[in-house]
Amino acid sequence: FGFIALNPPPLPRWQALVLGFTPTVWACVGGTLIATCISYHIFTQQGKEHISANFILIAQALVFQPLFKEPERWRVKAFLGLWWLISYLIATAYSDHLIAVLTVP
Repeated sequence: FGFIALNPPPLPRWQALVLGFTPTVWACVGGTLIATCISYHIFTQQGKEHISANFILIAQALVFQPLFKEPERWRVKAFLGLWWLISYLIATAYSDHLIAVLTVP
């Protein structure tokens, strides 16, 4: 089918990093990250920690960074365990797609 229409030129390499997901998926990931951060802040009921510390705790799961400290309550452990499972799936899907995009010339 190459004789009917020309193939589009390949994207620059820097765009391949951002376009691993579509803009809609990036918006969903960002919304989920913010909603999870707010839910965790409310769920732990800790007024002594700022919400930015909770944001870092939630966001570090997306880049496979370990927790600084283990939560004490089992409910918080279950919440973070579910979030770690979801973020593992998101990060694995992104890295797999990124490998596929960057290895094809």
